Amino acid sequence: PQGHSSGGASSAAIVDARSYDRFSNQVILNMAELTAKKKLGKVTLKTSFAVGEMVDNLSGGGSHLATNTAAGEPTRNITQATLTYVATDRLSLQLGKFYTHMGYEVVNARDNWQYSRGYVFTYGVPTWHQGLVVSYAAVPGKLASNLYILNGWGGQIPGEANRKATFGLNLGWTASENLSANYNYIGGPELSDVSFRDVHEVNLTYNLSSTWTLAAELLLGKQTIPAGGEGRWTGYGVYLKGALSNNLTLSPRIEMFDD
Repeated sequence: PQGHSSGGASSAAIVDARSYDRFSNQVILNMAELTAKKKLGKVTLKTSFAVGEMVDNLSGGGSHLATNTAAGEPTRNITQATLTYVATDRLSLQLGKFYTHMGYEVVNARDNWQYSRGYVFTYGVPTWHQGLVVSYAAVPGKLASNLYILNGWGGQIPGEANRKATFGLNLGWTASENLSANYNYIGGPELSDVSFRDVHEVNLTYNLSSTWTLAAELLLGKQTIPAGGEGRWTGYGVYLKGALSNNLTLSPRIEMFDD
């Protein structure tokens, strides 16, 4: 049921089970993204347009798949398009298309510790959504909350199987300048009105020193099957990042994913 798998195609040029860095010994345009932002008082408009190999992966397809489902996604090249209204210094509303809140790793490679994405992100969570986000700083500087009301699991219009909403939640806690934690959730009817999919994900980040940082992630997913029974997937990852010098960083990742 996962939103952006590698498809499992076999080829000498494709690294098995990889999605965002699957081609070996080839030079490709992975992704080029242009973002425009305009602020008008309390309202901010933001739009991102992207091209490249990764656009297909974000939309649930790719040239490695027998059926390129991404070709049927009308918003595939618009990776983000949002309207944000800041009601108060603690409350804001965002409407549109945006990247997912799920997972420790994120869509844009520059914001991750490794260029590749782990199996938890690749197979465990969706990549983007269409809907509404209500953000509230419960304790400014300490506890942030985001409530999501979404079209569906991954936002793909051609793949939507029902007219019921999917809900998401993010709770971000900053315990100190060295320790932070996030709880992420997404759940709603998928495949049919009577089939439910939900994922719980927790991640922690701890600064071991001024140059070394440790992070950990745990994910639990479940999909009920209309004919009876359920499917489950579980993943965890441990990440380490350290500056060896001003120009060299070491960042290993250890992970497990069971589907």
